[in-house]
Amino acid sequence: MNYLLLALLLFTGSFSLVAAPEINVTGNSITITDGDLTPDLADFTDFGNQSICAGITTLTFTIENMGPDPLSVGSIMISGVDAGEFSVVLLPASNVAPGGTTTFQIAFDPSSVGLKSAVITINNDDSDEAAYDFAIQGTATDPEITITGNGNTINDGNPTPSGSNHTGFGPVLECIGTVTRTYTISNSGTGNLVIDAGGITLTGTHAFDYTIGGISLPASISAGGNTTFTVTSDPSGTGNRLATVNIANNDCSEAVYDFAIQTNGQADATGPVAPTLATVTDECSVTLSVPTATDNCAGAVSGTTSTVFPVTTQGTTVVTWTFNDGNGNSSTATQTITIADTTSPAIPTLANVTGECSETLLPPVTTDNCAGVITGTTSTVFPITTQGTTTVTWLFDDGNGNTATATQDVTLTDTIDPVVSNCPATITETVNSANCSAVVSWTPPSVTDNCVASPGITASHNPGAIFPLGTTPVTYTFVDENGNSAVCAFDVMVISDLNATATVDVNGASIMANNSSGTYQWINCATMAVIPGAITQTFFPSVNGNYAVIVTENGCSDTSACVNVFAVGVNELAENTVIYAFPNPSGGLFYLSSSVPLVKLELVDLSGKKLLEETLNFQQIDLSDLQNGVYLLRVTTIEKQEKILRLVKE
Repeated sequence: MNYLLLALLLFTGSFSLVAAPEINVTGNSITITDGDLTPDLADFTDFGNQSICAGITTLTFTIENMGPDPLSVGSIMISGVDAGEFSVVLLPASNVAPGGTTTFQIAFDPSSVGLKSAVITINNDDSDEAAYDFAIQGTATDPEITITGNGNTINDGNPTPSGSNHTGFGPVLECIGTVTRTYTISNSGTGNLVIDAGGITLTGTHAFDYTIGGISLPASISAGGNTTFTVTSDPSGTGNRLATVNIANNDCSEAVYDFAIQTNGQADATGPVAPTLATVTDECSVTLSVPTATDNCAGAVSGTTSTVFPVTTQGTTVVTWTFNDGNGNSSTATQTITIADTTSPAIPTLANVTGECSETLLPPVTTDNCAGVITGTTSTVFPITTQGTTTVTWLFDDGNGNTATATQDVTLTDTIDPVVSNCPATITETVNSANCSAVVSWTPPSVTDNCVASPGITASHNPGAIFPLGTTPVTYTFVDENGNSAVCAFDVMVISDLNATATVDVNGASIMANNSSGTYQWINCATMAVIPGAITQTFFPSVNGNYAVIVTENGCSDTSACVNVFAVGVNELAENTVIYAFPNPSGGLFYLSSSVPLVKLELVDLSGKKLLEETLNFQQIDLSDLQNGVYLLRVTTIEKQEKILRLVKE
């Protein structure tokens, strides 16, 4: 402020405005009042803490010209008790235009600890602030590093590792992994102890056997404070493993605090601790799970064995397991396997077998808990050919002393008859009236049987036998040993030229023997009895029926076939009744014309054999299916009158 202008105003009550420069100083953009005696960190007048050996604190101040005229800046002076701890390292410009600025810098580089104070004076041509001054100060510090391990101090540069302060890690198995030691960094000085990033390192022959951890860098330890870090030893070989821990910091006298560390690497000489293994029992087979042992270095070690699994041998098997830690140390453990099969094979249900002649059974199978599929055996001899039921006993043996049996019935029942081949048909031999018999030969029939190679044969006649006139039945009976039989039956007919035949007359009421040179005896075919007195060529039965004639000539006799007489007792038609058939002859179809109603038609051949009887259709009769010849048609009227019509089919 221009105090001259203010004084003129006070004493005279008026003044005239004279142009002049106006100085103002700032630190950290905050105005520092001229004559300020209270240093403050905010406006940079307090330089804060500064180590006496680590670096310099340099702060920048700004000179502003707030007047209308240029400001001329002269020298900057530092005075006071500790003026030598401060220095101007950047001078301001000598002239500052109105509204302009210039800067200068003050460095704080203490040489001893404690609070250091000084006064900055800026000489300039501001009429009322020609010597612009203000107080500054800074605190000179010196951190003091100390390292302890296990509560004991580790001296800087200590070359001799010791177990008491944990610089000696002791004997450590090279295989076991790691041993970690914790160290404490303490600051007994007056300033912050700073450890930069990468400030803790390891050097030496076996530095690679150690690692640093447990601390985050960079780190700042306040005065009176402490922090910790760890070193982990993981020896890669045997013997003494040496290294040096180096801690770079801002302690002026111990900028690199170092100490030796050592581990005695030991070879592994301890074998794995073998487990106690339980006995395993089973009936059929055992496959053991691989056991493990505990090793001080390798941890869990899996066992190996020369035993081949699965073990299936009945009885006791001792398995030896070997546990090798890979470091030349091993141990063994035994494990007992007991296999005792006490389960019999399953008993199968076998189906009974039926047959005719013989059966050969396929061996059945069953299942077993150990042997799997077992095939049965038996003492029965196959094939079985004995008729009836044979019980087959099958034995199933699992090979381990356990058996089971099952039975199976085989029932043979031969129910098939022998089969006859080449059975002769009816054999006919004709002889003259001088012979009453004939020698007849034929090829005997053959026979086969499903079970028996040669069934028994019984024959009523043999080829070359003498057969009488007439028809003689011949029977071959074949019986197998199981009671089944077959028959071959045929007739041998010896026919004489006696012409022992008979014909019914056209009216159907009488029969005539067709041989006119012999003697005759008529018989009733129903009873095969001789009819007394019926010895003429023509026979007039008293009742309808079947009759035959025995003709004898030259000492030989033959009997005719039976013929039917059907017109005995026929009522004659009334004179005015007309019945006829047309056309006649016919190729098969005959039409009937009658003057009275008809109730029945009967057709017979000339031997009297009835061929047809009709009680419904009286308009026509069809002989198309019959052979050409003469047939007799008996017609019955509603008045019970009858007429015989002679029909000729051609």
